[in-house]
Amino acid sequence: TSESNDEIQRNLSQKLRTALTDLGPTFVKVGQQLSIRPDLVSPIVLYELQRLCDAVPPFDDAVAMRVLAEELSLGQRQREDDDGNDN
Repeated sequence: TSESNDEIQRNLSQKLRTALTDLGPTFVKVGQQLSIRPDLVSPIVLYELQRLCDAVPPFDDAVAMRVLAEELSLGQRQREDDDGNDN
């Protein structure tokens, strides 16, 4: 029946939103991008993904700063390596 299909889709959409949130900021951003694409996902899924735009739990600042520092340091080392390899 249509009603049970909608309920199944609603439950799966909630699980998708939760999974994207658990996977981190990159996946949240993917979900946010999908939330504005009615040509790709159903209205039920759109509704759930739009919640990623409005109600995303905060990302830990300490984790964000650590990742940024690691990435920037890695980038700096890569540039230094590239500069040192010029013959």
